[in-house]
Parts: sequence; structure tokens; C-alpha cells
Amino acid sequence: MTIQLAKVYRYSSENGYSDIQKLSRGEKMSIQAFPEINLVVDDILGSLANL
Repeated sequence: MTIQLAKVYRYSSENGYSDIQKLSRGEKMSIQAFPEINLVVDDILGSLANL
């Protein structure tokens, strides 16, 4: 079984996170502290060829 998605949790509070994103391979995400930097989910999860 291979990991095919990444979850991004933002805006934590006593009741949990108010923003949860599920991103698939090929999609882009950014870090709140550096919104001008985009990361591709594949770069975080690694290449399927290397699994």
C-alpha cells in the first residue's frame, strides 16, 4: 500500500482544526509562514518509482 495523499491542518483551536485539506499527488500546497513557496505533494511523499 502506498500513500497517495497529504493532509494539511491549519488554524488549531480547543475544538480541533478549522481547516483540513486533503491533497492528492500533483496538487500544490503552501506553508502559511511562506505562502509564496509552493510545494508539490509528490515532492513530499516521494516518487512512486522509488517505492
